[in-house]
Amino acid sequence: MVLTKKEKKILIALLRKEKSKLFGTQKHKREVSALLEKMEQSMRNEDVNMMRSSKL
Repeated sequence: MVLTKKEKKILIALLRKEKSKLFGTQKHKREVSALLEKMEQSMRNEDVNMMRSSKL
């Protein structure tokens, strides 16, 4: 599945809200944190790739 930058930002915002919820299992919170980290890393990679191509 290919997501646009806007969709990724929305997912990151939702994952941050889900991560900060008071109630929930520890396993669920770890899964949310892992997915959040992947999405943030994906956004950083996009920014770096755009910067590298513009410098070339």
